[in-house]
Amino acid sequence: MKSYAVEVHLYGSVAVLTLCTGTRLHDAAAGLERLVRALERLARTGVDSLVLDLDGAPRPTPADALAAVDAWAAQHGVTVVAFAAHRPGMGSRRPAAPALRAPPAGLARVGPLLPPADGAEEAARVRQLRHCLGARVLVQQAAGIRRARRDAHPCA
Repeated sequence: MKSYAVEVHLYGSVAVLTLCTGTRLHDAAAGLERLVRALERLARTGVDSLVLDLDGAPRPTPADALAAVDAWAAQHGVTVVAFAAHRPGMGSRRPAAPALRAPPAGLARVGPLLPPADGAEEAARVRQLRHCLGARVLVQQAAGIRRARRDAHPCA
C-alpha cells in the first residue's frame, strides 16, 4: 500500500478531491485517515457531486481509497466522476476522459422512455432522466476542470 496526500477544493456544489502520491509520507494508513476526514468535512458542506482526481495518485490507486469514496458517495447520494489516470506506454499521451463511477445506491439507470402507466412511474422516470443528464453535465465539468489544472495541478 502506497502513501498519498489528499487535497479538496470546492466549486459550489461540486467538490474536487485530489489524491497525490505522497513522497514525504511514511505511513500509508495515514492517507486513508486523511481521506476519511476530508469526506466527513465534505458531508457537512452539502456537495452533491464529487470529481475524483486520480491523475497524481499512486499507481495502482489504493483500493481502500476508492472503496472509501464509493461508500461515502452511496451513503450521501453524491455522484462521482473520476479522472481516469494516464498510463504511460499505453499508446496515448492524452489522459482518458473523465468517467462516471457507479451511481449511488438507489439510483436506477434510465430505461427506455415509454409512456408511463401512472403519475408515480412518470415522476420516477423524470428523476432518472434528470440524474442521467446531470451526470453527463458533471462529466463535462470534470473535463473542464482537468484542462484548467493542466499547468497548475495541486500535486505538482
